[in-house]
Amino acid sequence: MNAPLSSSSFPKLIVGCLFVLLTGFIISSSLPSDKKAQSKHFILYATFKAVNGIKKGTTVQLAGMPIGYVYQISFADESKQSALLTLHLTHPSLLENKLLLPDDSSIRIVSPGLFSNKTLLIEPGGGFDNLQHKDHISFTQGSLVLEDLLKYISPPEDTSPLQNNPPQNQEGLLP
Repeated sequence: MNAPLSSSSFPKLIVGCLFVLLTGFIISSSLPSDKKAQSKHFILYATFKAVNGIKKGTTVQLAGMPIGYVYQISFADESKQSALLTLHLTHPSLLENKLLLPDDSSIRIVSPGLFSNKTLLIEPGGGFDNLQHKDHISFTQGSLVLEDLLKYISPPEDTSPLQNNPPQNQEGLLP
């Protein structure tokens, strides 16, 4: 049978609970600040027709400086004709509202070199209103595929009937 709490054990119970709470607070506050900062991010969304070369973790840049990464890639809607990118921007200036992105900013997929990984480049607009947490970037430009560009550079194959059959008059070949 349990004995009821005596008046002398009640203060011990209170001191024990306070000790547990204080220990938990000390442990949580002693975690490295990097772990806390990882949970803070400014989320933006962008929809693209093609995201060739983009994957989860791809760098997002502003003025050539990394300010975040691609967190998720999914289909934008049921038609599955465009991709929705979820961007986590982690630069301290964005988190502290020292750096503001106008709401008419654009984002495009770029490749710094011919064989380098693709990145996302945000180009600030000139609007007076700014993008807010979980806003959608309206102006996007998808990636350029090298094979598509080569189609315009290389001459097309000549499929005219004159190539294999020289012109003839009624008597045979033209003089």
